[in-house]
Amino acid sequence: MEPECKICKRDTEKRVVIKRNPLKKLDTLLPNGYEEFYCNNTIKTKRIWNKDIRGKNVYKWIEEECRNNIIVKK
Repeated sequence: MEPECKICKRDTEKRVVIKRNPLKKLDTLLPNGYEEFYCNNTIKTKRIWNKDIRGKNVYKWIEEECRNNIIVKK
């Protein structure tokens, strides 16, 4: 079974995946057979940009990298 990023996959209200990349394996020392992976998918994120005249939030879509770390047991 291959690990996958749950944040990119399930949070469709605030994030839209533009480009899927394979997870990168990080060379960190973790105990008892755990491995750490890094998600570098390109996503569009809905962020608060400003406030309008009435004080409501104005949102803007920003393109960025997911940057989620995943720890998986071997």
